[in-house]
Amino acid sequence: MSWPDVTVVDTCVRRDGRGASPTAVTDDDPAATHADRRAVAAAAGTSHAAFLDPGRTPDGGRPVR
Repeated sequence: MSWPDVTVVDTCVRRDGRGASPTAVTDDDPAATHADRRAVAAAAGTSHAAFLDPGRTPDGGRPVR
């Protein structure tokens, strides 16, 4: 399985700018398995990943898995 556009972002940053938790973020693939999704984090060198659903929430955001 290929995840072409993976971006690593720092999440959970404290107000002083410390304590970031690198997270791999990419568009979700409905055909992906749990193992495929876990592999994204491993390939990006992060402990976890977030997957953006192609749909939209009522406020225009994107659901995250």
